[in-house]
Amino acid sequence: MITIIIPTYNRAYIIHRSLDSVMNQTFKEWECIVVDDYSTDNTKELVEEYIKKDSRYRYILNERKKGAQGARNTGVAHARGEWVTMLDSDDFLLPSYLERVKEKILDGFNGVICCYGQIIEEETSTPKDFLNTIYSEDLFRDLLKGNAYVTFQFTTTKKYLYRIGMLDEECPSHQELDTHIRLSKLCKYEVIPEVQWHYYVGRSDTISVNKEKHIAGQIYIMKKYIFAYRRYAYKHSLSKARILWDSLEGELQLKNKYRKKLLILFPELPLVMLKRKIENYYRHRNILNKNS
Repeated sequence: MITIIIPTYNRAYIIHRSLDSVMNQTFKEWECIVVDDYSTDNTKELVEEYIKKDSRYRYILNERKKGAQGARNTGVAHARGEWVTMLDSDDFLLPSYLERVKEKILDGFNGVICCYGQIIEEETSTPKDFLNTIYSEDLFRDLLKGNAYVTFQFTTTKKYLYRIGMLDEECPSHQELDTHIRLSKLCKYEVIPEVQWHYYVGRSDTISVNKEKHIAGQIYIMKKYIFAYRRYAYKHSLSKARILWDSLEGELQLKNKYRKKLLILFPELPLVMLKRKIENYYRHRNILNKNS
């Protein structure tokens, strides 16, 4: 059996899309655990309607609000299946998703199974870019270098999450990067080169539109793996730090809070940025001299 975990908070208006996509799977040996992170809308009543129709759905209410990572951990702790798939409460699985995963399992694969995703604009239902996992012999280093990307929704794994200490509930954002940096040191990854899920973008109730969480999550992960970043991905991490530094310009409250953290991680950052400004100045001056 494969366990699908859906963390949710006040998504009663949209979660039916995810629940219906699970119902329509061609592979039937699944359970779907909806972990309600203390919603104040009618999420419970809606999910209970699904449970009445199909006992493979389960509903768990967190005793307190834990955030998406805490909700996912609750789901993993209650999962009956040996394999676990994470699905956000606004996304959509194609009917063949679990069937393709099952084929990999029956072939004897024992790591993390990935597939491709299609980004969809919420308002217009217009397809945009693809999300795909890059094949890599050293995914750990490529994740640090920014050369690969793995998200929760197109991965299924055995319960290796216990072996990495579960999901980090303190991570403000970019939680999938944190999780797969740790998993990639432990597991092999196999890719199904097909689009098997839809990822909807464009709504205002997502972490990705919260600038502070976006910045805080990146700095949190760099701090957590700073020695690995300095050893295997120094140029990339320094470039990311420069981008974050620049993004804080004009944000006085955020600037005071997060630039100090960046300086602790990369005390050489001011000198690197000064060197870049000098190089840009001379490059610009040379261009002007040539034109004149």
